[in-house]
This record gives sequence, C-alpha cells and structure tokens, in this order.
Amino acid sequence: MTAQRLPDTSNALYWLTILSACAMGETAADFLSHGPLQLGYGLASLVLVSGVIACLLAERRSFGNATARYWVTIVVMATAGTTLADFLSRTLQLGYLWSTVLLVVLLAVTLVAWPHDKTVGQTGARYWSSIMIASTLGTTLGDALSNGTALGFGGSTAALGVLLMSVLAIGRWTKRASELVYWSALMLTSTIGATSGDYLSKEEGLNFGYFWSNTVLIALFVGVIAFTRWRALKTATE
Repeated sequence: MTAQRLPDTSNALYWLTILSACAMGETAADFLSHGPLQLGYGLASLVLVSGVIACLLAERRSFGNATARYWVTIVVMATAGTTLADFLSRTLQLGYLWSTVLLVVLLAVTLVAWPHDKTVGQTGARYWSSIMIASTLGTTLGDALSNGTALGFGGSTAALGVLLMSVLAIGRWTKRASELVYWSALMLTSTIGATSGDYLSKEEGLNFGYFWSNTVLIALFVGVIAFTRWRALKTATE
C-alpha cells in the first residue's frame, strides 16, 4: 500500500476532527445495525468492512485528493469498528472484557511485531490496520466504561477528555512525534467517540436520537475540516 503523509497531528484541530469522526462513527453504526435500518451487527459489519476495503484500494491507487481519502477512511473505519465491536461483544457474546482483551492483544501485536515504518508521519498497511483495531477497541472500552461503571456516558466522556488533554499536553511538552503519545491519544479519541456518541443519541444522555445526533456530528465534522482548510489557505497567503 502506498504510504501517504498524515495531516499535522500536532494541531488541535486534527484531534477535534478525529473526535467528531469517531463520535459520528458510533451514531452512524447504531443507525445501521439496530436503529432505523435494523441490519444487525453481522450484516452492518459486512457492509462497512466492504467500505473499508474500497477506501484502502483508493488509498493504494492514490485515487482522488489525499486529505479527502484520509478522512473518509477514518470515518468508515470508525463506523465499521463500532459494528465489529458490537458483533464481538453481543452477537458472539464475548462481552466487553474478553472483546477488549482480544483487541488489546491484536493492537499490541500489530504495533510491536509489524515491521516498523514511520507510522506517526505517514500512513501505510501497519497504520491502517492499527486504526481499524483501535476503532473497534475504542467502542468496547467505551461501552465497558459507560455501562459497567457509575460514570455513565457523560461521566466517561468527561473523564476520558481530561486524560486526552493530558496526553496531548505531554506530546506538546516533549516537542517531538512519539508513537506512544499518538496511539494513546488515538485510543482515547476512539473511546470518547463511543461514549460521546451514545451520550448524544441515547435516553440516558441528551436523547437526540439517531437522526439529530448524526446531523450535529456531520455538521461538526464538516465544519472543522472547512475551518482547517480555510486557516491553511489564509496562512499560505500571508
């Protein structure tokens, strides 16, 4: 697979875009699997994994704008990760604990045993494999925190948000790209996406429902990308 440069991961807007993509993936996956479309976890996962494969083929052939390809792939993987996590924990009845253990092992093997590349600076097979696993793991962790502790959706989102800001602050303090910082932050954003998406859509949270939750998150996602693009163009012309 052809490696592509990542967006600027030191920019706070990058992480805000990742967060909105992960939250949108949570609500979109619920819409497909057990919301209005009622596809079920297995069929929804099959459809979305097909979408992931299509995105990776586009990445391999460098089809279209690189930035657009990157964010479309992130969104599709976040959505597929949610349905796959639900398939593991609910359909296969592994539960949150064993699903999480399995995914942690897979992620560790992928990051440690896979031949090392410049993962923080560019994409590639190792990067996208890790993103797919992390997206799935984020959902199982988010569900475990929200449903298995007293924190609930809102409390889990707040607690994880503090952790994310701490990790990103450490990254800025060290002033250099670090795989540990990047993947720790990525795992936290994936988990926050799961808890915040549920907080928006479910009765235990703001109860916006699937339609309005997706509408809000799509608007946020597109708005952040548009603002990032506008600021980059403004900086280039100054």
